[in-house]
Amino acid sequence: MGGLLSKAYYVPQDHCDFTTPLVLSAASKLDFEGPILLKSGKVLIEIYATPEKNKLDDNSVGEIDGKSKENIYEFLFPGSRQDVDEFEAYALNTPALILIPDTNGKMRVLGLMSLDSTTTAITVDLAANLVDSKGTSGGARADMRGKTFQFKHSAPHAPLYYTGPLPVAAP
Repeated sequence: MGGLLSKAYYVPQDHCDFTTPLVLSAASKLDFEGPILLKSGKVLIEIYATPEKNKLDDNSVGEIDGKSKENIYEFLFPGSRQDVDEFEAYALNTPALILIPDTNGKMRVLGLMSLDSTTTAITVDLAANLVDSKGTSGGARADMRGKTFQFKHSAPHAPLYYTGPLPVAAP
């Protein structure tokens, strides 16, 4: 079954504690157990997305012998609310991690990657970023109001698979 669940999780990259390095399950694999740790007092922000109005794309970009991936998470938050506009202002220019559950029970991650397929090292050097957000009040009474967000993460591969628990803050 295609699609994503109607929620995802956002956290600024500088709210994460990467003192214990994250590693892949094996060289050339795209999964890791973690755990992803948060700094004391920091929390995940749960994102709601209208069902069937959210998607995760992993597009190949670049020239022959110079290919990479643009991993893009796009979702619609319905309605017109002040807190959504405040989240948008917060997320602009903020390097982040986004954890996205799919309909296969897998958690995908934007903002972490492996630069070298011969090792298990995961790097946080290129984060996910908000690259587009468009809001609308709708034109007619029957139109949907809302804001569509688009986060992008460039990497040499599709989004990683995270098999560990959702991050929680250290006490």
